[in-house]
Amino acid sequence: MRKNWLFISIYILLIAITTYIAGLYTEAQKAVEFLDKVESEVIENDLDLLTATMIANSGDKTEVRLYDEPLFESSFTSSLNQANVKIYAAHQKRNSFETYSLVILITDLKIVDDHLFLDENNYDYSEIHATIQFNQTVTVGSVSKKSFNETFVTMYDDSLKVIVINFNKLAAPNEIAIEMIQINYKLVDETEKLFIHLSSDELDQSSDQFDPSFNRHLDDINETKVKFDLEDSHVYYNSEMLKKFEYYNILYVRNIAIVLVIVLIITYFIFFHKYVYRTLKEKRKHKKELEREVIESYKQKEKEKE
Repeated sequence: MRKNWLFISIYILLIAITTYIAGLYTEAQKAVEFLDKVESEVIENDLDLLTATMIANSGDKTEVRLYDEPLFESSFTSSLNQANVKIYAAHQKRNSFETYSLVILITDLKIVDDHLFLDENNYDYSEIHATIQFNQTVTVGSVSKKSFNETFVTMYDDSLKVIVINFNKLAAPNEIAIEMIQINYKLVDETEKLFIHLSSDELDQSSDQFDPSFNRHLDDINETKVKFDLEDSHVYYNSEMLKKFEYYNILYVRNIAIVLVIVLIITYFIFFHKYVYRTLKEKRKHKKELEREVIESYKQKEKEKE
């Protein structure tokens, strides 16, 4: 009896784990299908592109608002390479939980370098990093540093990259501002090569892969600008994007239903099939006995008639 209860407990635990995994898979599937569906309408609009991406990454009921004017914007071109770099301030709200973020967006990215690392396991995407330096030592959790290294996430293709920095997680004694952003790309030998250098210091003469004439000046990108007034007329909010995302909640119903059907079938064969089979076998046996009795009775009556 104890063995049966142990087996049942393990079986129930496996069902719970399977259902949980199905939920995680559905969450990822939901984000992918949503982003695929809205690609054509957001690909040319930075604000909608970031709204859709942040909603997909954050989950249901997340409202995303952006300040519609970039805190920084510049296009870089050369004979080989190009990139458009924009920095936005974003606000996310889910129920009573709110966060302000700094979003670094790269569009129209093109890097021509024979030594550029391309991830064969990830659609041959390049790996782009950013070193972000603040105006003071900043604490994130248990780590306190003045500069942090982040990796850009590839969006629809390798020409689109984004980093989202949650400013609510940053702590410092004074107002936080960004002094420098250095964008690098990974090479096949695991080293990095400077691509674009942005700085709040107009006298910064650091060289990158583009002509010095391009705008690289980070003009007072600070905590006040990132944590913008939500009542400001420049706040952009696309409520339809969240509705489109939540439409895909139907995937939960479908996937969980599939899991339940499979679980019911397995449960039947593990716990009930042998009993049902035994019952049916006994019924067939009983039926045959009745038929035999009827036949014997008929034969007996025929003999009596003779």
